Formats: sequence, structure tokens, C-alpha cells
Amino acid sequence: MKRFFQRGYSLVEVLVSTVVIGIGMTAAVSMSSTAMLQEEMSWRVNIGMNYQENAVRLWQLGLDRSDILEILPTNPALNDILINTPARVPITLGNTTEVSSLLANLLERSATSVTLKNYSSAATDGSTVMTDAFRPRIR
Repeated sequence: MKRFFQRGYSLVEVLVSTVVIGIGMTAAVSMSSTAMLQEEMSWRVNIGMNYQENAVRLWQLGLDRSDILEILPTNPALNDILINTPARVPITLGNTTEVSSLLANLLERSATSVTLKNYSSAATDGSTVMTDAFRPRIR
């Protein structure tokens, strides 16, 4: 009696391999969308902190609060990233105060804050980044 060996895959093998490939493709798509979301959030944080750092540097150079707010740009791209304060500028510069320490006669301090919009939430919800800045007493 002759036996014929059939070559090829059975239906069960094809279904199992299809399921395994489907799971792998779903995981790859999920990872890529998460990576894109992380990149967008990182871009927003970098823009906001760069804006804040520029304000701090201008203050450290001796500019007044009103001059700094006039110099800093206001454009639609920033409105998508930053939450505007009531004064319609996306950064809050604290009042200049003296440092309470042995260096009180030498240094001034200002607290700055910028609020970043959360990626998928309302325009009033976000996280605030605060920075203390110091400069030599100039006045």
C-alpha cells in the first residue's frame, strides 16, 4: 500500500499563524502611536520651558517685567501649547524680591511660572513649571 504524503499546511496551522501575526501587528501599531504621543508631549514641554528660560534670561540681563512681556513672542503656536494667564501672556514673572540670607544685599530673586496644556484635555487644564531666578542686585 502506497502512502502519499501531502505537502502544505493544515487549516489549523494557518489560523494559528494568522493570529500570531495579528497580535504582533497590533502591538507594533500600539507602540508606534504611544511613541508619537510621547514625542508630541516632549515637544510641548521643550517649547514651554524654552519660553520660560528666555524670560528668565531677559530678567537676569536687567530688563523690567513689562519690557520682557513685550519682547517675548505671542503667536498661535504658543497658544496651542501654553495656557494664557489672565494678563493674556503665557508666562508669569514674579515680583522681584530680595534674597533673605547673607547675600540679601547682593542678589534679587524672581519666581517665574509657565503652564503647559495637557495634550488631550480642556484649555484650562495643565501642568505648571515654576523656576526661581536670581540676578545681581542692579537697582
